[in-house]
Amino acid sequence: MAYTLNYSDPSKITAVTVPDMPPGVNTVDTSLTLVGKGYPNFGQAIDQNFLSLLENFSSPIPPSNPIEGQLWYDTSNPANKVLRVMDGTYGATNWASANGIYQQPTDPSLTTALKSGDIWVNTVLSQLNIYSAGTWIPVGNANMGELNGPFVETITDTTGTNHQITSTYVGGNRISVLAGESFIPNPILSGFTAIYPGVNVASGAFFNGISVTAANLIVNNALFSAGSFLRKNDTSINGQIITGRMLFSTPNANNQSGSQGRDGVVVNIVGSSNNNYIQFYKLINDAIILNNTPGGNIVLKTSNATSSLPNSTVVVADGVVTINTTTSVNNPSLVVNGPASISLGLSVGGTTSMESNASISGTLNVGGVSVFGDDITVDGQIYVNWLDGNGNPKSGAGILPSVTNIYDIGSSTATFNRIYANSIGTTSTQVFGTFNGPATGLAFGSNFVLKGQVTSTNFIFYGNGSTATFNTTLSANAITDQVTATYTTATLTLLVVDTSTSATYKGPQKISLNQLTDGFYNAGMIIMHGSNIPPAGWLLCDGLSYPIAAFPDLAKALQYEGFGSFIYGGVIPNFNVPDLSRATPLYKAASTEPLQYANYIIKY
Repeated sequence: MAYTLNYSDPSKITAVTVPDMPPGVNTVDTSLTLVGKGYPNFGQAIDQNFLSLLENFSSPIPPSNPIEGQLWYDTSNPANKVLRVMDGTYGATNWASANGIYQQPTDPSLTTALKSGDIWVNTVLSQLNIYSAGTWIPVGNANMGELNGPFVETITDTTGTNHQITSTYVGGNRISVLAGESFIPNPILSGFTAIYPGVNVASGAFFNGISVTAANLIVNNALFSAGSFLRKNDTSINGQIITGRMLFSTPNANNQSGSQGRDGVVVNIVGSSNNNYIQFYKLINDAIILNNTPGGNIVLKTSNATSSLPNSTVVVADGVVTINTTTSVNNPSLVVNGPASISLGLSVGGTTSMESNASISGTLNVGGVSVFGDDITVDGQIYVNWLDGNGNPKSGAGILPSVTNIYDIGSSTATFNRIYANSIGTTSTQVFGTFNGPATGLAFGSNFVLKGQVTSTNFIFYGNGSTATFNTTLSANAITDQVTATYTTATLTLLVVDTSTSATYKGPQKISLNQLTDGFYNAGMIIMHGSNIPPAGWLLCDGLSYPIAAFPDLAKALQYEGFGSFIYGGVIPNFNVPDLSRATPLYKAASTEPLQYANYIIKY
């Protein structure tokens, strides 16, 4: 039977179980193969265990399934082989050096739970370190009698209080001090009159490298907070925030009129020509926004409520100001809420909304939609000159109402004399819509006729109120011209008519092929069939038993004593079909052919 092995440490409540055959061994809980009762060739497994113990699992990789206290002779570095012990910390993979000395290039605390007093010889820097209170204390190295590297020291201040610092020496000189609090050392340290929290650099020394943060910057011997300065190369999305007022003063007011050298804010793209810039500056009493790029524009953009993409609201080009944000009549691009005086002609390419007085002494040329909020009086004629982009006349509706079926042209008291038009409506002289007048009919009639599989007599319709009747005829082509079915499937549909006098619907109806055959063959009907495989909807008359639930119609048709001795609707679940296999007739296809059998089948 299986037996249990307990660990030497009584605090461990887990145990190792060695099973009988099969499998007869335990290779999961330890690095050894523990042999149980009935295991064949157990001598080899036991000898292998002894050999592994003798060599302390000598290998470049640690043994699998280690337990606390197990030894491993680490040969991963042939030039520095180390005896290690599994100490049970860091999960189950912590192999500490057996003598507490680590000779390796990487920090052993990254992979090993160390104890105070462990020694690490950094083979890269040739630096000796002692582990204490969770950190490495470098012992330092001597170079011709001079200190080099970091050292932990205790310094006394002017009040007699001791402070722990870490000093960095180069060639015997203290060049930096790392401290956690402020104090004045006593005696004064060379190069350090006072110590502050953080890294302190000796006077006369400089920090050369990349500084992540700085509390203050010195400008003209004055100390300023580092957060008070603006970067010159900030490429972040949100940029920098200026709190308060920023004053930009130019040194010379007379230096603003030249084409180059103006004093002000200049914006350019890295790599672009020095002349392709935009600038903001003050010229005497004027505020100037300049785009110095040849052919460049000044664009004012806004974002509407439905789109996050900015729209070009105002575009200032060379001598031209363009306003273009909307195309809606109710939301125009330019709204003038007061008198507007235009000395020359006004050319409008989009919507024009005039809600007050507009005085135009020249020509008003509107290429798009014009919206006037009051009456318009025209002393001359109104011309419709609708042109495309090439100056060619366009076709289509030249005058359109904003709402259909509401407005009139003229009135009962103010009528137009004549309307001259090539046609009224869509084509020729036909009227489009309702014609209210004395007309009694159409000048030209339309000849109506039906052609195809349904034909009719034709007639001419003049719209004079007379009755027009179609006399239709169904052609035989309606049947003969159809596609001939080359096969019969259950999906075929037939067209039938119910001629019964009691039929509720007397029009054409459609039925499927299965519905048609259901009217020919009822459940329980028996016919002769020339194959041993019955068609769909039929069973062989071979006396077999079937579930009533599967063939309810056939079971109901056979509900009497004889075939299966059952009563339809009773508790017996099955029924039998008639057995007519012995009544199957014989026949010969030819005198030389063997006897053939025909079968009886029954409809279910």
